[in-house]
Amino acid sequence: MEKLLQVIISFSLGGYHAYTKKSNLLKYNTEQYNAAIEFIKGTNVTIDTLVDLYLLYRKADVNKSNSSENRFPIPYYLIDAFALYECSNRKPELISNKLNSSELIENTIKLYTIVTKAYTKNIRQSTAIEYNQMIKKPIDYLLLENQREIMIDI
Repeated sequence: MEKLLQVIISFSLGGYHAYTKKSNLLKYNTEQYNAAIEFIKGTNVTIDTLVDLYLLYRKADVNKSNSSENRFPIPYYLIDAFALYECSNRKPELISNKLNSSELIENTIKLYTIVTKAYTKNIRQSTAIEYNQMIKKPIDYLLLENQREIMIDI
């Protein structure tokens, strides 16, 4: 349940909230609690939508576990970027359409694996912040978008 709520928060508020504010997910009237409830009750959210989004997270998490670095893709960053860029600024009604085939899912995961690697490398080079610190800091969306624009053509 906690992972599903983190995935929802990652989609609706961002990966930073999913990593650092998960203790607020079940605390009544917190920003994270309210965002999760609003998302779930949204008129454009179905059970299929929730399942599709969670399965994207799970596939990304399995890929992360199977990767040589055991760090990429960063699942909550992937969900966050998917929400922003593939779902036109976090529109849940686009989720199922953007994930309606194995090919779309695989392409999404491949894209955001290289985007999160490039983002992490850029953060490390420009700020000397390592991975474990980076995931606990707010996401630099300008840098993330720049990395996506570079990598989308690869």
